[in-house]
Amino acid sequence: MGRKKPRGRPPALTWNAEQLDRFEKGAGLGLTIAELGVLLGVCTTTIQKAMDDPVIKEVYDKGYAGAKEILIKRAWEQSKTNPSMTMFILKCKYRWRETEHATEISPHDRAKMAREYMKKLQAGESI
Repeated sequence: MGRKKPRGRPPALTWNAEQLDRFEKGAGLGLTIAELGVLLGVCTTTIQKAMDDPVIKEVYDKGYAGAKEILIKRAWEQSKTNPSMTMFILKCKYRWRETEHATEISPHDRAKMAREYMKKLQAGESI
């Protein structure tokens, strides 16, 4: 006869340095809790319960914030040469909106206005 299956509950997840690193990198890639569970080989509930631990929560937040920082830096760099990215940042980050009809202002003029608005924001001027 073969070996018997172990009975009872599987052992609790014990975090080692490698798992914490994979967890942080996965959070940095924007993986969901369910996807992080698959990555670590545990169920979603286990990850959700682990998030109650301040150390695990800090690792998750650090990974997420690091990825967000990279994306924001790239967007700012692109906004220097790409008017569309400038307008995207203004609309998403600063809730800027166009109150005039697009037919009245040329795309070139709108991009110019967006760049001027961005310069004022970077300079700390009130708008």
